[in-house]
Amino acid sequence: MKFSEAWLKKKFNLFFIRTDILCQQLTQCGFEVEEVVHDTGIDDQIIVGKILSVERQIKKKNVFLYKILIGNNIVVKIISDLFELNCFNKVAVMLDSNLNIENNKNVQIKKFCSYSDLHLMYGTNRIILFPNNAQPGELVKKYFIKKNNNIIKVNIPPNRSDVISLLGLARELSSFNNINLPVLPSYCIREQINCKLKINIEKDSGCKRYIGRIIKNINAQVTTPFWMQERLRNSGVYTENVILDIINYVLIEIGEPVHIINIDNNFDDLNITKNKKIENVILPNGVAISLKTNISIISQKNKILLLSNNINLQCSSVKLNTKNIFIGSACLTSHQLSQNCFQYDMLDRNELYIYKRSVNIIQQEHSVNYTTFLIHKICGGEIGPLSYSKNITYHNNNHSKKIFLCHVYLNKILGFFVNATDIYNIFFYLGYNIVFFKTGWFMIPPYWRKDVYLQEDLIADFIRLYGYDKIPMNILPNNNFNIQKNISCSDKYNFDYSKNLKLILMSRGYSEVINYSFINPDMQYLFNPNIHPLMIKNPISKDMSSMRCTLWIGLIISALYNQKRQKFFLRLFEIGLCFIPNKKELLQSNQIRCLSGLITGLNFSIHWNEKNKNVDFYHIKGDIEALLIYCGIKEKVQFVPKPIFGLNPNISAYIYLNEKKIGKIGALDLLLEKKFCFKNSVFLFELFLDKISFFSIEKVKKIKYFPRSQRDISIIISKSVTYASILRSCKKSIGNEEIEFNVFDVYQGNHIESGKKSISINLLFLNLKGDLNEKKINILVNNILSVLKNDFNAVLRT
Repeated sequence: MKFSEAWLKKKFNLFFIRTDILCQQLTQCGFEVEEVVHDTGIDDQIIVGKILSVERQIKKKNVFLYKILIGNNIVVKIISDLFELNCFNKVAVMLDSNLNIENNKNVQIKKFCSYSDLHLMYGTNRIILFPNNAQPGELVKKYFIKKNNNIIKVNIPPNRSDVISLLGLARELSSFNNINLPVLPSYCIREQINCKLKINIEKDSGCKRYIGRIIKNINAQVTTPFWMQERLRNSGVYTENVILDIINYVLIEIGEPVHIINIDNNFDDLNITKNKKIENVILPNGVAISLKTNISIISQKNKILLLSNNINLQCSSVKLNTKNIFIGSACLTSHQLSQNCFQYDMLDRNELYIYKRSVNIIQQEHSVNYTTFLIHKICGGEIGPLSYSKNITYHNNNHSKKIFLCHVYLNKILGFFVNATDIYNIFFYLGYNIVFFKTGWFMIPPYWRKDVYLQEDLIADFIRLYGYDKIPMNILPNNNFNIQKNISCSDKYNFDYSKNLKLILMSRGYSEVINYSFINPDMQYLFNPNIHPLMIKNPISKDMSSMRCTLWIGLIISALYNQKRQKFFLRLFEIGLCFIPNKKELLQSNQIRCLSGLITGLNFSIHWNEKNKNVDFYHIKGDIEALLIYCGIKEKVQFVPKPIFGLNPNISAYIYLNEKKIGKIGALDLLLEKKFCFKNSVFLFELFLDKISFFSIEKVKKIKYFPRSQRDISIIISKSVTYASILRSCKKSIGNEEIEFNVFDVYQGNHIESGKKSISINLLFLNLKGDLNEKKINILVNNILSVLKNDFNAVLRT
């Protein structure tokens, strides 16, 4: 929501609150202030001009010659294809940068200026029109840069629809500053004609009450007052015609939607009912939609005029030549409103946003009267009496439910004692009706607070105004763990190593991300099709409707977010819980602590002296081995190639520790890469930290400086044999000797038999005992070749 700070303060007398304090208080109330904008940055070359005459060019159609007065009796000409401007309009014009206002000969106009040209509002080419008292030659920025007219953008939670208006914000700020809540003024509407429309409400229509009135002989061609245009523009609303501007103005100021029906030559009864069959209807913008059944509609003689309370159709929309209108407000049940919104995902986002706004039955009459007052003041007309109609099937349940708040329970939830006087004062200024009863209070929420149902809602309401910063910082006693200051090397380390694992990954170029545990079940199915995840009963959205079974989905979403922002060197990791369904457990799930990582793009940042190279499988395998080395278990770990859901079946493997699965690694499946629109190959790993329970600590050994020896061997072996299995066989053949094995070449191609590969291995004999000689080295090499031949039918390459 965007709004003008000056509008809020002037309407509700909040001048005593500074801008920074206002933003701070809104944030503490639970509404995130996203930005505060002040300076529009309008150039001095943009001035006000008065149109003196308009002449159509004979040679060219739809081209006009405008004569414009720009001050000091200077009249200039400009040719334009704009046809909506008339004589005596005050417009914004852009002068040539070489303008000398004192010299008539050098004056030139480049063009008329729209809101988009001045970066005041995007998405509209509407020319700026100024009020009649604007003087030609004045700087345009005089009208747009005003003291204390900051534009504030606030993010309102979805459960607080009562705050999506200036009135709602004013209530919150008044409560926070311990002043009386704002009272809406009453408007004395003088009825000039005795003309009504009969309103019929069907029992199953979902409408509780309907109010409206007729206004005849209005002038819909008048220009919206400049002050109203500016307030709407500051709220991000395009100005269309004066009637729609007034509706939007009332919606933003008091949060109550009303609708206007064009009733020229049609004074038949209004019927509020549900649509019984699928019909095609046309919106005011010309878009045709298919109207589904069981949607609340307003009609005349079986002719549909409106969808629910807010969406006009083309046949009922107000036009410039409209003379007679009907102002109406329909109060729908929350169930019917949600049912309507659910079926209208094809509507424009702004239309759907208004469509979801519910009508408060207590403020219903005030919103119609306020709209009537503004229309009569700006457009004139003859006002008729109010028409009422109520659905007898709905009782008066205006959210008057009593909720008991126990003082002891509040203290228990908050963790500290709160004085009863503070509790009473906060709820009093929030607008609650309070009745004291023994150990607590019965609270009756104000009529606009439809989100308060439980005792926990009351506690949340209290603490946000009481102040989170007032919660004492007490260290809770820890009775579950006996933390030892001195841990001997012989202990099995049971404390958390995740911090050190993070440091290792960050030293290798990774960045940590933290994602929600709630994910889209459709994405989860791509990686765990055999697991039915735990579903959330009341999710915020489908994208957050299931508990994650893997951390990969969050990493992929984070990588895509960064890729769209041209980040091509991506290394991400996350440590968190995964939730595997298990009905035998108390919480019906096993919570597994995982460490997952993702790499894609370049292997290192772009450098002038290095060629760009993308990451591959062995880069991420090296990162895992660095973690395993720190854990002291690298020598016990095996990478076993196996197909894994979501990964490339040819580049994927499970990680085993002593025949126990502790993780998985691989490249993202090519089909998924294409589906997610990745520009480069993506590689992933996931370690199950709970299964790596023992970290062995190597004892310090004294280094003996004896000469080392090395040999190189090249063998031809089956293509399916892995290096890990070769290494295991080699180590079995050398007994207690200390030898390091390193592969430095793998070759397939010419002179190598089909289905075979050549592997070159460097053998480094460490000679720690000092008894190594040429004869012993040859014996060890022959033993290694003999074992490889017996185990894998390997042949020494010559």
